[in-house]
Amino acid sequence: MAADRTAPSSSTGIILSLLGFVCLCGLTSVQTSAQSIPIADFDVNASVALGCWVNGTGQSGAVGRIALLDFGSTPASVGGTRTTSTQETQSLSMRCTPNTKLIIRLNEGRNASASSRRLRRGTSGNMMDYRLCHDAACALPLALMDEQTRTLSIADAANVRLVYYAQVDVPNHLPPGLYTDDIMVTLSW
Repeated sequence: MAADRTAPSSSTGIILSLLGFVCLCGLTSVQTSAQSIPIADFDVNASVALGCWVNGTGQSGAVGRIALLDFGSTPASVGGTRTTSTQETQSLSMRCTPNTKLIIRLNEGRNASASSRRLRRGTSGNMMDYRLCHDAACALPLALMDEQTRTLSIADAANVRLVYYAQVDVPNHLPPGLYTDDIMVTLSW
């Protein structure tokens, strides 16, 4: 009976082994490709908003003094016209997104009359009129309650400057002392 048993031929064993190898390879490739198929995705985006960044603002949004218009000192007997600008004294640092529409409002100051801005000596009633202007020659004066809208180009947006000029005709009859005014600047966009 032992003779009835025949050992499998070596070719059958090779075929079975190859089939097992092929099946294992097929399973392996299915598992590998299943791991590389994306099962979910996520979006990545960024939004650039129109607006401005103002250096030095506190929680209130107030900046404090942004510039000084200083006419200097002159004897009243000399009088004459004096001109100054905020160009050299501006302490405000501001950057805006290009194409932002920046609205700049200047009030009339603390000592204004119905028709002009005025500098006042201390708490006295001594005053002298002055003008705020867009240009150094003061050919383009600002109104008492001035509002300007500037759409900022790419070149302007990186370093926004609020340059204003002022002119005063010093009368020769005023007593000596420091004459001052404060103008409120409001920025919005």
